[in-house]
Amino acid sequence: MKHITTIGFLALLLLGLIACSPATEEELPTPPPQNTPAPTDEEIPAPEPTAPPEPETSETIGEAIVNEISLNLMESFPLQASVTVQGDLNDGCTRIQEAVQDQQADTIYLTVFTARPADQMCDMALMPFTETFPLDIAGLPAGDYTINVNGVTTTLTLDQDN
Repeated sequence: MKHITTIGFLALLLLGLIACSPATEEELPTPPPQNTPAPTDEEIPAPEPTAPPEPETSETIGEAIVNEISLNLMESFPLQASVTVQGDLNDGCTRIQEAVQDQQADTIYLTVFTARPADQMCDMALMPFTETFPLDIAGLPAGDYTINVNGVTTTLTLDQDN
């Protein structure tokens, strides 16, 4: 009887181990593709390239924040001048777009415009910039002129007609 009890105990233990072991799935081989075209000697034309779609973003135009300007004069005749502008852009997406010069009497206005994508999230930190812009002073008579760049001014003196 002791022998039958031992065999019964071992059978139950074996069934318990089998029941607790993880089931493994047998991987079936992948069947080959069914609708594969037969190779031909015909050359398949390459698809025509298409242009990328035009971005549909608009830009916000503003004026640059100008902190300091310095006048640069080149020794030549006629005299040539440029102005170096130091300032800040409003954020990481804003860039200098253009500078437009206008003259009224003895004041030369240089307006530095910025552009920024209208619907873009950007770094909200001031970004310093330094840019040099040429000034059109050809044909100006001798005299003192005020250079005004976005509200910051300096003086240009022409000793002779340019």
